Amino acid sequence: MNDPDSELRPIGGQPPSLINLPTGCAFHPRCPVAQIPSPCSEIVPVSQKLTAKTEALESEHRAACHFAQDLVDHARAAAL
Repeated sequence: MNDPDSELRPIGGQPPSLINLPTGCAFHPRCPVAQIPSPCSEIVPVSQKLTAKTEALESEHRAACHFAQDLVDHARAAAL
């Protein structure tokens, strides 16, 4: 993930219309971890600082996702 030469993995589907954003998180229609009907389709997520004690996340990272910290914790547990 920290390799500047690595390729980004695109999110499937179409980007949201900037003049007609969906309710809740703008990415929920194409997010693989979205929970619908709630909270993803109803509540705009707030940017939060992610905490992880791994080399991959040494510096401060932020994400606006209802499940960002859960995903970091799961990835950390899987790496142990």
